[in-house]
Amino acid sequence: MKKCKNCNVCVESCPVEAINIDTKQIDYEKCIECMCCHELCMHQAVDLKKDNFLAHIVTSLYRG
Repeated sequence: MKKCKNCNVCVESCPVEAINIDTKQIDYEKCIECMCCHELCMHQAVDLKKDNFLAHIVTSLYRG
């Protein structure tokens, strides 16, 4: 989230509170891949990495 301007739109749009604006990081353990943060960020600061999502999906499947 290098382009982040601390507008908090991503934080406010996240239904599972997976974004920490102070550290500018997404908690992929909480993230439900709704893409709200990515779609609403007017600065295009939220870069959702496919590798992280794939790892999250695999982990979720194994956890049940």
